[in-house]
Amino acid sequence: MKRWILLISLLTLTFASAFTTTLVTSVPGNGDDPRDTATYIRDTKNAYQERLDVDHYFYPSAANTYDDADTGKHRYVTIKEPNSIASVNPDEFVLFTKDVNSIAELHWRDESENERQVSSEGLFLLDQQDLTLDNNSYLLATDNAGTGTVNVIKATTGDELQLGAVTTLPDGSKLATSADPNADAEIACKKYVDDSVAFGARTTTDTDSAALVKDTVYQAQCDGYLMVSGGALKTLLIKADNSSPPTTTVANGGNYNEDVSDDYLIYPASANEYLKIESSGTPSMIAWKPIGTGGLEK
Repeated sequence: MKRWILLISLLTLTFASAFTTTLVTSVPGNGDDPRDTATYIRDTKNAYQERLDVDHYFYPSAANTYDDADTGKHRYVTIKEPNSIASVNPDEFVLFTKDVNSIAELHWRDESENERQVSSEGLFLLDQQDLTLDNNSYLLATDNAGTGTVNVIKATTGDELQLGAVTTLPDGSKLATSADPNADAEIACKKYVDDSVAFGARTTTDTDSAALVKDTVYQAQCDGYLMVSGGALKTLLIKADNSSPPTTTVANGGNYNEDVSDDYLIYPASANEYLKIESSGTPSMIAWKPIGTGGLEK
């Protein structure tokens, strides 16, 4: 009989009166009638069932019978803030709650006593280390069908940012600086685009500040217009192509009778194109009108 009394005297806490059966560890007492043992056993079972039913599945399969296959499984987990946490054993970790700004927040501690706050005001709390991906690995997103994933973004083996299936950036997206792009595949900022389509100041000198003259090969640093006024010259040509010196005549305005007061040639040049003016005399004016920023370089 003493063994029965020892078996049912296990817990040390007194629970709230919301339960129909009170779990009291002081009963049965040493002087209680042994014939009441069956009642104590039933009360103990009922008390355990009520308390385990708080977070666990305890649905009776029959009257006073709890042998459903799902009995004992968690329905949810309610965690009360602990008074203290002892050292965590090797190969174990502890989940618990602590009040943060008067709100119970989920925390985690490992065997090395590393403690982390997991939640914050209804959101998962992540820091930079939590969001770090392995190199050359994509951050994934669920696809529109909900049946797979799409690649979003990753850092390549060259430590460059690479977008995956993202085809558009949201309005207001910014580059780190307004520096000009240096390669065909680089993204151009608004300043670069605006500068590229705006006319620069007309100049009559090259990039070394020397006057523009005939019979000299220049290379255009940007798109622009080469303008030449002949002054009634018998021969006036603009040659332009991708070779140096250029050999393709792209504009011809000579006055073979030399009875016209002036000729005026305008050629729309492309960036990096080679340009050369040939004439029978000295043109009265040679000027460069850039689109964007850039001059004529010898």
